[in-house]
Amino acid sequence: MQVLRMLAEHKISAEQAERLLASLGHADRKRMPADAQQAIGKLGDIIGRAFAGRRERHEEAGGAEGERVPEPEEGFALGAGDSLVVRARGANVHIVQRNDADVATVRSSGERPAAVRRSGTTCTVRASGREGNLDIVVPPIRYLEVKLSGGNARLAGVAADVRISLRGGELKADGCTGHFDVKCMGGNAELTGLISGIDLKCMGGSVTVGALRVTEGKHAVKAMGGRVDLALSPRSSVTVRTKVLGGAVTSDVPPYDGGAKRGVDEYRIGDGVAVLDVKAMGGDVHIGLAREELSATTGGEPQEG
Repeated sequence: MQVLRMLAEHKISAEQAERLLASLGHADRKRMPADAQQAIGKLGDIIGRAFAGRRERHEEAGGAEGERVPEPEEGFALGAGDSLVVRARGANVHIVQRNDADVATVRSSGERPAAVRRSGTTCTVRASGREGNLDIVVPPIRYLEVKLSGGNARLAGVAADVRISLRGGELKADGCTGHFDVKCMGGNAELTGLISGIDLKCMGGSVTVGALRVTEGKHAVKAMGGRVDLALSPRSSVTVRTKVLGGAVTSDVPPYDGGAKRGVDEYRIGDGVAVLDVKAMGGDVHIGLAREELSATTGGEPQEG
């Protein structure tokens, strides 16, 4: 409670609070006093209040490098091997991938128009504007990075490796594929699509991931103060390890008795080749099986083979 109080009073940063709270992970949840578990159960409300109305300092990484792209609202070249980096403050960012598009467009309604610069195969968008909107349309690209403070982010149909850092807002990704590396502080994160890899941290909000299909590698979901709902594709090959403080684990998949460590529940889908570590403080975890939907990439029935 003292750690959370210092966070709410802005005496420590969110990152420092995260490290201090993570040390609770070494505690034995079965021996933890009831009042401590109740305190952890209130984590979401406390963290939410800590971020409510808080204006985060916006760091302009790397400065304004590269060649300026004139009139980005009219369209500019962005290829399948290129990257898009978005830096925004106080704006609601909406990014849509259109497979039939051959150029990208950036339109903003903030205090100042968004600026776009190109350096090699990377285009960087910078925008700031309280309660403004930043609407971006992209053709298929290789990599997308978004750093946003004081606004919400929404992605639709993005098929790329994605990295997102979001402070004080919510993230919603619809019909997306690829690997997601997400850090969300003060809001909820909701991802749907065929996510092939995930490394997600969420403080002060809930996490929902639909149709997560992982077959190799290591993946992680960490949530402090909210519920975690994971829907895994039946075609996954993954061992899910859960550790929860101040909450409970429910699963549509029977527990796997394969020698999990003390305080860790383990579930297996398929051969269990990949590993997904799920840690939650102050919230419940649910593991379900996703119903295989029609693929957005095929536009029809799933193809054989």
